[in-house]
Amino acid sequence: MSSFSIKITSQLNKIFKWNQTNNLLNPLVLEEDIDWSDKAINSNQQFANTINQFVEIRKNITTYCSLITKHYKDQGYTVWEYAKEKNNTQKEIHLVVKKHQEIILVQCKNDDLDITKDKISKFEEQSNHFLEKNSIFKNYNLKLRYTMSGLFLDESAYQYIKNSNHKIDYTIVKGNHSPT
Repeated sequence: MSSFSIKITSQLNKIFKWNQTNNLLNPLVLEEDIDWSDKAINSNQQFANTINQFVEIRKNITTYCSLITKHYKDQGYTVWEYAKEKNNTQKEIHLVVKKHQEIILVQCKNDDLDITKDKISKFEEQSNHFLEKNSIFKNYNLKLRYTMSGLFLDESAYQYIKNSNHKIDYTIVKGNHSPT
């Protein structure tokens, strides 16, 4: 746990303990016990900014995944919105698209964070786990795909994909790119 989240937790614990003891519901009653120093306020602001940024990224990836779902459906694919159904856009597999005997596990990417070779390894691990849980897809030709709003591959990831293009690739589909 980072130091600023520990400080916030400590401040909240003080407030809630005092309120429990005094049967109060208003946490601002203990204003004099709250650390109002510039460092603490900055720390609280950083925490709020981090939460807001996380929420914005989730909203952007959900919107981008919807755009990509339409993109694949328009190309004649059947699309399973896997991450949406599992209520988890933080995983590597967002969409499962199928056409004839081809299955593509898609990760949608709409931020400025680089895709590294380590992230590709996690994507491959999750795809193996997905196939274990969904054995019906083992008889299909499987491919992993990054669908991105820009080129977010670092050099090692680019080289890995270039050398493994039979099992993993990428496409760029412009969307409402929102930098982090």
